[in-house]
Amino acid sequence: LMIRRPPRSTPRPSRRQRQMCIRDRCRSESLLRSALAITPDVTLAKPLTNIMLRDGRASEAVCLVEDVLARSTRKAVLRLLLAEVLMESGQADKARLLLERLKDSRYPAIGPKARSLLNEISVRETLTRGSALEEAGDLLAATEAYREALEKEPNHRNALRSLARVQCAQHDYEGATETYRQISQQSWATVYDLKKLARALLTRASELEEAGDLPAAGEAYREVLEKVPDHRDALRSLARVQYAQHDYEGAAKTYRQISQQSWATVYDLNETSKLVQAIFAGFGTASANKLEAIVAGRQRPIGEVAWASLALSRWYNFTGEYERA
Repeated sequence: LMIRRPPRSTPRPSRRQRQMCIRDRCRSESLLRSALAITPDVTLAKPLTNIMLRDGRASEAVCLVEDVLARSTRKAVLRLLLAEVLMESGQADKARLLLERLKDSRYPAIGPKARSLLNEISVRETLTRGSALEEAGDLLAATEAYREALEKEPNHRNALRSLARVQCAQHDYEGATETYRQISQQSWATVYDLKKLARALLTRASELEEAGDLPAAGEAYREVLEKVPDHRDALRSLARVQYAQHDYEGAAKTYRQISQQSWATVYDLNETSKLVQAIFAGFGTASANKLEAIVAGRQRPIGEVAWASLALSRWYNFTGEYERA
């Protein structure tokens, strides 16, 4: 069997893995073809067509299924497989003609599957129309097309992601947030979907903050941190909102969390010092003693020790103990 070798620029372990995958696929294809020559059965044709479709040989897969269909007695199941292969090869019209004949089949496994595939064809056509409208700049019409696709098949992966993308392009961050929330609840959601949700929530929270709705903005920032813990912008923004609401205790916890991050900067420590200055009235000697223990013990992360040192020096300045400061 001929093995296609990966380019020389590919790292050696990856090259070896890819070579093995190609070799295994070729061997599987050879075995399946030999078996199909003897027994034209759908259980052999389906994995072989999957290999071909994965390699981008859709037209070859169509010819294979048509050949097996001509020699097999299980016509209905193979016609269903042929319709699926035609869909993947971009021949939706031919696939629709086959499925229209199969949707009322007397076999219980054929009819529902045929109707599901007909619906999938309709959804794909709607998504194609929405994509064309989006490329033409007609975002409102594209939004309607994507919503129409979701009416036909709720939780459709491409429809949800496309709708969220268009909503962000229209600055409808409230709608995009809801769509990304729906995406994050799906089994197929990825880390990238969660990051996009976080980005939409951050933008929405910023709008709320600018509008003066600080409680709602704080909730949005907390939701970002639930999805992506220790998110840099979310932590800094939450601390800022808490400070603006005079929630100094909450802001102190958030700034302490910031100071323990590897990305914390002098700017973050300066913001912490402003916070400490604001809460000195209720700071108390007991709190100063705790900070002294942190600084003296140095058992904590370096960020927390630095935070405690800065806070303690501000406290000594506040109480007039300048030498200790």
